[in-house]
Amino acid sequence: METAALPPSLADLRARLAGLMLRDQARLGRQAEKAAALRDTGARERALDRVLAELGAASARVEARRRAVPGVTHLAELPVSQLKAEIAEVIRENQVVIIAGETCCGKTTQPPKICLELCADRRRPARGRLAEQGDNPYRTP
Repeated sequence: METAALPPSLADLRARLAGLMLRDQARLGRQAEKAAALRDTGARERALDRVLAELGAASARVEARRRAVPGVTHLAELPVSQLKAEIAEVIRENQVVIIAGETCCGKTTQPPKICLELCADRRRPARGRLAEQGDNPYRTP
C-alpha cells in the first residue's frame, strides 16, 4: 500500500531557503508565501510542490558552485611559498604586513592565496562582523 507524500509545510520550505543563493532565497520565499496563501487545497499543494522542485534545483546549483571552486595551490619553487607558514602567522597577528623580496619571488601572487586559506580556515568571520554592524560598515566598536 502506497502512502501519499505529505505536502511540504511553509516552515519546512523556509528552513531550506537559508542554504540557497540570495536571489533564489528571495524568489522562492515569495513563491512559497503565495502558494501557502492559496485557499484551494489542491492548488496550494501543487504550488508548494512546484516550489519544492525549484528549491531542489536551486540546492543543486549551490552544490555545483561549491564543487567548481578551484583549490588554492602554491608553487613550491617560489621563495614566498616556502615561507607560507611564517607569512600566515604574521598575517594573523598583524593588521598590516609588508612583504619585500626579489622580482618573481611570489610576493604578489602567493600572499592573496595565503589570505584565502586563512579566511577559509576561520569560516569567514568578517561576514559575521559586517552583519553585526548592520548598515554602517564604518562604525567603530
